[in-house]
Amino acid sequence: MAIDSRSSAADLRPAWARWILPSVGDLIFVALLGLLAFTTLSVRLLGDAGIGWHIRTGQLILATHAIPHIDPFSATTSLTASSPPWFAWEWLYDVLVGWLEADAGLNGVVLFTALVIAAVFAWTFRLLLQSPTP
Repeated sequence: MAIDSRSSAADLRPAWARWILPSVGDLIFVALLGLLAFTTLSVRLLGDAGIGWHIRTGQLILATHAIPHIDPFSATTSLTASSPPWFAWEWLYDVLVGWLEADAGLNGVVLFTALVIAAVFAWTFRLLLQSPTP
């Protein structure tokens, strides 16, 4: 039986070991999640000056069931048809953190953001392991 050079070491383990023993990607995910959610790094996730804007925009979208096309938070524009066009590009994230903040407070926002960051890093690591070497 020939082993493909692209197969990872996790594929060579017995089936029971793949279910019980964590992979390196799993360990990276758990380590990053722990660091981002339960250490002083969690405060830095709220350090973005726009997190309040994201939360309030999400709550506005949830209340109106529409994505705003005029910036309701700017002091330099009025809420009229002559206001410059504006679009909430991160509307899905805004809705999620708006709902999370209302339901679980800022701790929910921090945990969700930490989960997203850790998942992206772990997913990228797995993609790099699967990529063929030149």
